[in-house]
Amino acid sequence: MVSRNSVGLTTRRLTDKDLSGDHSVLVIDRHGFSLIENSTFSRDGVTVVADLGTWNQHSEAILRFADITVVPVSGLPEGERNHPVDFVTQHGGVRFILTSGVEPIVVCDGNGMVQISVPNVSTVDSLGAGDIFVGALSFHLDHLPLLDAVSLASVMASQSCATRSPRVSTNGVLAN
Repeated sequence: MVSRNSVGLTTRRLTDKDLSGDHSVLVIDRHGFSLIENSTFSRDGVTVVADLGTWNQHSEAILRFADITVVPVSGLPEGERNHPVDFVTQHGGVRFILTSGVEPIVVCDGNGMVQISVPNVSTVDSLGAGDIFVGALSFHLDHLPLLDAVSLASVMASQSCATRSPRVSTNGVLAN
């Protein structure tokens, strides 16, 4: 995982040494993109999964760089949420996954589009469900085809919504 936290702390740029060993999936988020966009690491055999989050000035570059980009519809510009496939495609997306809460997940793999149902759960708290989806997707992509990985990631993210997640207040104490 390559990221930069919300207070701006970063790590050094990624190199081949960082990817030595048995790494087949690299996850980046929109904050960590600046750490790898000009890096010199070899992508041979590595699938780059990007968690786009909220649309920003790096989004088009991330869509072009990543092998698969997870795009939450809620993170798109407000006027573009009614036609997300067209919007993402017009901005360079080829292989991407659109998530939108309980709505079916849309998988565009460069050859077509497939919708995958989201399991029905009694939602208690959805905090972190997107991160769980991206993590589970990345784990399963290591050994499963894309659509199977998306289906399993959807189950895991949905199940996470059935329980209350820990929330940290501004003073660092878990909130009720």
